Amino acid sequence: MQIATRAISDKRVALENEYYSRNLKIWEVPALYWRFVGVHDGLSKFLEFCSEDIANVDNLSLTQKARYFCDSIMWVKHLCDPKKDPLEYYEHLLRGKSFHYETVIEHLQNEIDQLKQIQPLFSLMLFKQATRRVKLGKPRLGEAEIEKLIDDFDKSLSKSFSIYRKPAIGNYELYAQIVEDEIILPYKEDLAKLENEIKQFEGVINRKIRRKHNSAEFAKSLQMKAEYEFLFRLASQHLHATPVSMSTEMRSISNSERLIFLEYIRAKIYDVLSSSLYLQLGFRAAQPKIGLGPFFSATRRKPKK
Repeated sequence: MQIATRAISDKRVALENEYYSRNLKIWEVPALYWRFVGVHDGLSKFLEFCSEDIANVDNLSLTQKARYFCDSIMWVKHLCDPKKDPLEYYEHLLRGKSFHYETVIEHLQNEIDQLKQIQPLFSLMLFKQATRRVKLGKPRLGEAEIEKLIDDFDKSLSKSFSIYRKPAIGNYELYAQIVEDEIILPYKEDLAKLENEIKQFEGVINRKIRRKHNSAEFAKSLQMKAEYEFLFRLASQHLHATPVSMSTEMRSISNSERLIFLEYIRAKIYDVLSSSLYLQLGFRAAQPKIGLGPFFSATRRKPKK
């Protein structure tokens, strides 16, 4: 796999140098480039994945890796099929980055609004405490008392999720301004650049980019629907907290299930290598078939004598 990854990487770098010398914008590069980008990055992840002792990883990690492996394989097979459109990879990349920025900005804006709402409550709490102390004839608050008041006030807000509330204690409105000016602004700038890239790309493909990706339909188009659905359901059963996973032993992976995961991973490694070699050959010959090899055979149960 290292040799295949290096070969794909060399072709990717060659294409990047060519397009750089022609001063092409990212949305102007030929579709072929995205085949090598996606396949190279996919193979790199596989290589990293296979460098671990996957036969002895914990159950949770194994299910996560198997599911990630399946999704990655679908993209690699898509990009190594001359009949498939490689620009779908770039389109999905743009959509994913856009969703990430929008999600972060939305949360940061909620944080800002929350901090601004807390400030008057904090000021009112201090005013009430000062008024009470005046009535008791003890207008001055000691440092320890002030710290306790602030700590008690913060604990009263602890049920609501916030990243910045704790460091903003006592200066909520000021910190809200800091988040707005220094933290959220770079994300907004990156999103604006990305939106321009999306607009330029939409001009190239003469349509709006699709905002949703149906993984099940994607798997079906690659003749991988059965394995995708099996791994999706099995992985979800182990990854998500449900009454079944919480109150039964179904969350634990049996030895037979572990064998299924490992055999699937091993088989698909050879599938991916065959596909990547077909891409390296420029689709000029029939897709080569790479055998499963002795290691995969060794994972099978030997019949009892």
